[in-house]
Amino acid sequence: FICTRLQVMGMEEGIRRHMQDIELLLEKSSNTNKQDILKSNKNIAMELVNTVIFVLVSFSSTYNESGTDIHSIKFMNCLKARGLVIVGARAKKFHLWHISLTCFSKALQYLRLVEFPSTHPDVQRIMRYMDATNLYPLQLVLKNSPHQIVLKHAASLREGNVSTGLPLVLSSHPGHAIVPIKNNFDYLPFFGNFCTLGIGSEEGAMKVSYDDRSITRIKDGAVMHVHSQWLHEGSELNIKPFPNSNREKLQQLMRTVRGFVINENGTVSTSSRPDLVLGLGY
Repeated sequence: FICTRLQVMGMEEGIRRHMQDIELLLEKSSNTNKQDILKSNKNIAMELVNTVIFVLVSFSSTYNESGTDIHSIKFMNCLKARGLVIVGARAKKFHLWHISLTCFSKALQYLRLVEFPSTHPDVQRIMRYMDATNLYPLQLVLKNSPHQIVLKHAASLREGNVSTGLPLVLSSHPGHAIVPIKNNFDYLPFFGNFCTLGIGSEEGAMKVSYDDRSITRIKDGAVMHVHSQWLHEGSELNIKPFPNSNREKLQQLMRTVRGFVINENGTVSTSSRPDLVLGLGY
C-alpha cells in the first residue's frame, strides 16, 4: 500500500500523507489515561514508522528498475533524503526521538552520496533538525541565569482565555520547546506516576493551559511538578497525572512544587521561590 501511494503521489507527498494518517490514527486512541493503552500506542507508532522507513529506503527497486545510471541513482537518493526528513520530523511528535535522529542521520548519508556540500540548503536543513532533536534536561536555574528559558506564548498563557491550550515553544531557543520525554508515565513507589520533561524540538511541544498557579497538559490534565518536591537549583521538572480523588486534589493544591508563575518577561518561576526559574540543563 505504501509503495503504491508513493508511486501515485510521489515520494515527498506520499510520505507526508502517510505520516499524517499515522498521526490521526494515534490521536483517536490517545485520549485516555490508561497506561497500558498509552504504551501500546507508542509500540504501534514505532512499528508503523519503522515500516514507512523500510519501504522508503528500499523503494528504488520498485520505483524504477531500469534506472541504474548515475543521474537516476542521485535523483533517487535526494528523494529518499527528503522523505526521511519528513518521517523524522513527524516521528518527533510521537516522542520517538531515537528514530527521528536515525532518519536525519540516514538522510545526511544519502546527500553525502550525492556529494552535496555542507553549504547546500538541504544539508543545512538536516543539521538544524538534528540539533533540534537532541534532548536537554529541563531544570530549575537561578533567575537571570544565561540558561533560563523564555516562553513564546507567555502573554497568551497569562491571560488564560485559550481553551484549546498553547504549545510551550521557546522564544529564547528558536526551534525548541518543552516536551515530554515519553508518551507514557514511569512509576516509582515513592514518587508514583510521573513523566520527565525536557527541552527538544518544537514539533513535540507540550500543549498546556495555565490558571495563575498550575501548568496543565491539555490532552490528559497532567500537571507540571518539580521532581522529588525539591525546590533547589538543578532540580528536574516532570508532569504527574491529574488527581482522581478529592483527597488527591487537595494534596496537589497544598504542594508548592506544582505552583508556577509565568512572568511578564516570559520566564517561568516557582511560586514559593521566585529566584528559581525554568532553564536548560546540561
